[in-house]
Amino acid sequence: MAGNSASRVMVRSSSTVITKQVSADSTALSGKAMTDSSGKITKATAATDLPMGILVEVASSSTSAAGTVCIDGPVFAFAGGTITEGADVTADAAGDLIVTITKGDQIWGRALEDAADGDFFEINVNIARVGTYA
Repeated sequence: MAGNSASRVMVRSSSTVITKQVSADSTALSGKAMTDSSGKITKATAATDLPMGILVEVASSSTSAAGTVCIDGPVFAFAGGTITEGADVTADAAGDLIVTITKGDQIWGRALEDAADGDFFEINVNIARVGTYA
């Protein structure tokens, strides 16, 4: 189901989500990799950022808005490059997901389908399994 659109990300009923305050206007970041910054949701900007999850939706453009993040289970996210089903993925500077290829990268989850750069594709987020690529 890879494709290119999201204002609210589809998340499966079996997935675990949490709601926290965003650190900045995040209305355009649904489907992006998010990390924690002083207890608030912020866009990941590097493969070494510690994963929080994938942003599902934000209530408003306010910097005090609540954001919902998928922290475990299937969710849709944006690909920052070619992804092969079954590959471990990490975040890039844009908060998109890419294949984990460098020692020290944080593993955010596993691709559940193939995707091309810019596609909206399904991954299985598993922050409990978070570790660094060896």
